[in-house]
Amino acid sequence: MTTTKTPRILAGLGAIALVMAVAWAILSLAPRERHEPLWTEADLPTTASAADNGWLLVADAELEDEEAELLLSALGPAQELEGEKFWTQVERSRHALSKLMRSEAVKELLARVDLAREREGFVIRCQPLENCPIFAWHELHRLAVYHAVHRALTGEEGEAFALVTDLLRMDRSLLESSSSWLQLVVAQSNLEATLAVADALVFRQGDEAPDPAREAALVELAAQVQ
Repeated sequence: MTTTKTPRILAGLGAIALVMAVAWAILSLAPRERHEPLWTEADLPTTASAADNGWLLVADAELEDEEAELLLSALGPAQELEGEKFWTQVERSRHALSKLMRSEAVKELLARVDLAREREGFVIRCQPLENCPIFAWHELHRLAVYHAVHRALTGEEGEAFALVTDLLRMDRSLLESSSSWLQLVVAQSNLEATLAVADALVFRQGDEAPDPAREAALVELAAQVQ
């Protein structure tokens, strides 16, 4: 029984394959309407060279101080602080924030952020299936954002504005170079935190006339926001 059915099955499969081949040939010869592509390779952002890419300086940076991690976690995301109450809420956590900034591990990581700020580009270099350290950067970004807040609290408003301005530039570059939904979500969250602190810094100035250094920093910050 099996030997009788086998030739029939093979013949049937051969006929199906022949029909499909003929149909494919006909379809390939039929004229088709051509559409302009939605985007081309030329529309992709320019990739920064390794020497100019700040991402490479922080890609492997990770906070390994348990106490500092707990302090950072207790502070929460900066974008969750409430508008006009931002500085009131920050003042309540001032002791924890100061302690966080005194951590040697935190200082080392922030020094790497400062080096990355000096680079022209900040383009993520991760292949789609690689284990990309995007969460490590998310944590380091939170440290940098709170570093700006701490600088403002200690009277270094010009430095705070300069740091936030650079973070905005880096956030926008990361958004443009993200190649996965996860990278986009993290980049968007980072940008929201930076904008929240930028808004709080401007609000903190009130009607006070800024000194020349702060005024220059405000102008540069405004250019980045636009």
